[in-house]
Amino acid sequence: MSCLICLQETADPALTVFSDDRWAAGVIPGYDVPGWVILRLRRHAEGIGGLGPDELTSFGRRIRDLVGAVREATGAVATYLLSFGEANPHFHVLVAPRTADVPEDRRTGDILKLRFERASLDGARALVTPIRLAYERLNLATPEDPMEPITAHGISMTYHRPALDSGDTPLLVALHGGTYTSAYFGVAGGPMGSFLDIASRNGFAVLTVDRPGYGQSVALTEADNTFARQAEILDSAIGEALAQKAHTKVVLVGHSIGGMVSLEVAARHPRWPLVGVATAGMGARIPSGGAAEQLGSLPLSGVVDLPIPDRDGVMFGPPGSFSPAALAAAHKSYAPTPFVELVNAPRWAKERLRTLAAEIKIPVHNVLAEFDALWDSSAAARAEFVSLFSGNVTSELAAGVGHSIDHHLAGAVLHLQQLAFASACAA
Repeated sequence: MSCLICLQETADPALTVFSDDRWAAGVIPGYDVPGWVILRLRRHAEGIGGLGPDELTSFGRRIRDLVGAVREATGAVATYLLSFGEANPHFHVLVAPRTADVPEDRRTGDILKLRFERASLDGARALVTPIRLAYERLNLATPEDPMEPITAHGISMTYHRPALDSGDTPLLVALHGGTYTSAYFGVAGGPMGSFLDIASRNGFAVLTVDRPGYGQSVALTEADNTFARQAEILDSAIGEALAQKAHTKVVLVGHSIGGMVSLEVAARHPRWPLVGVATAGMGARIPSGGAAEQLGSLPLSGVVDLPIPDRDGVMFGPPGSFSPAALAAAHKSYAPTPFVELVNAPRWAKERLRTLAAEIKIPVHNVLAEFDALWDSSAAARAEFVSLFSGNVTSELAAGVGHSIDHHLAGAVLHLQQLAFASACAA
């Protein structure tokens, strides 16, 4: 027996309000009361229980916008949603406007009697265009869920759509540092908001990545957990994520160890279109005997969860450079850490940076904090960083802040610099 709802795949286009990859809506002959529209799942699934997670999510948006469009086009006083799934179990919903001229004995469930009393295919067809135009306007006015989870090669990522779609900005791929998850980039240091907030308002999509061993991403063995190995995995994962998106240019944004891994990725010359790297909280020199070496020399192994007060003392600058709200928000982005990262980080600049810099030909923008507890941010150290590269590379000082520059009141200054750099790379 054929499915009436499946048959609508070949329906008259003049009766279709919209059709996308999952859902379609339109007039079905036999239910052609003017203003009545049926929203249907395009694939055959029976009942709402047959919908997958993405279909459930998108259903809410589609039905909301369709109801608004029908109400706007018909001037309905009320709009009914009816789904029985008995005669036609393929999941669908009837949107039936109740206009002011519908008598009381044809309201609520009795509105279905209008199926025979007010049927008019020509009248229903005449309302399709006004409903379609209203739907398209409502759909554009309320963009899709700004966050989309993506998993590839065991790496958990989140794609953040911009609030303003400029159409010509590069995708920013954000890699967090040690002891954090990708939630790092969602912490607002000041009134202008977080890195994600500021990027979104300026038309940049962002792909935040949980590096191996963080969040839901795959954990590596201690022997395998080098920054070069992380770069190899992330190169593949980012490439697979990009295959799902229409971005022609990419800029890596890395904080601390995330900056080191970003340079490791850039030196691999990925097949995807990397045009620049913006790093912060990492450089060319680790102070001898400083906090970074002290952390790496602790008699620990495996995954460690460092005490919050100890982290705060390393990550933040002097009192007054950050707000209590930012400090509390940052705590939520702290995470247990593969200890081997803290062992490898102090050695990385001496062992790897010169070799990587010789391979990197794309622009690099580097910023170090004035009160960085882990890195030497002196003018001499920043000049050494630049000298290792042959291309367009800068290293600047963020005045008055600590290692996690983004989480300070002046964090927005860094973010705007990074967006300007990304725009220049894409020009």
